[in-house]
Amino acid sequence: PKAIEKIPRGLDAAWHSAMGRLRRTLPNRRMYMDYARKISELEGKFQAISDARLKRRLVRLAIPFHLGRDSRKDRILAAAAIREVIRRETGMRLFRVQIAGGLALYDGLLVEMATGEGKSITATVPAIMHAWRRRGCHVITVNDYLARRDAEEFEKIYAIAGLSVGYVQQEMSSDDRRAAYAMDITYATNKEVCADYLRDQLQRPKSTSGLGWPLFSPS
Repeated sequence: PKAIEKIPRGLDAAWHSAMGRLRRTLPNRRMYMDYARKISELEGKFQAISDARLKRRLVRLAIPFHLGRDSRKDRILAAAAIREVIRRETGMRLFRVQIAGGLALYDGLLVEMATGEGKSITATVPAIMHAWRRRGCHVITVNDYLARRDAEEFEKIYAIAGLSVGYVQQEMSSDDRRAAYAMDITYATNKEVCADYLRDQLQRPKSTSGLGWPLFSPS
């Protein structure tokens, strides 16, 4: 009979764990870097079109996202167009690792980037794609300064993509917060989002049905 393999312990366990994580990561990394390469190859095509034509192209590219039917090809074309908008508005040219990170974020994966690698600009790509679904997109930052800075800095990029952007600050009134959350993209800290969620729960009228919240919206 085949011998039962011993369960690794100590350094052997750490090694097996690290190799397991590496094996799970490498296929994703190769896949998204391949997508980023294809997007980079479209750079010349999008650089050659006018601002007005680029804006019209973004309107068409948003349609499958709004319908929830976006394919991998749709995402590649959209990312290439967004990349060109970013270049024209900020002068920054997204590197392949940033493009790959943006697409991975859109697919719901966790992406680790070091300080200075451009996390803020990378997040604009998946933020636009998610916001095109017209369900609202929240970008969570670590402090109020970054929330306001990024929302204001990337406002023109989002506007060209047909989207509105707002931000939440600690000193804001309830009306200003509602207006910020009503935007297509909202920048806020995790602390403010959690606090607003709890305030909303406390202000909701209780149901007499015994099921928690009202079964029907109040008239």
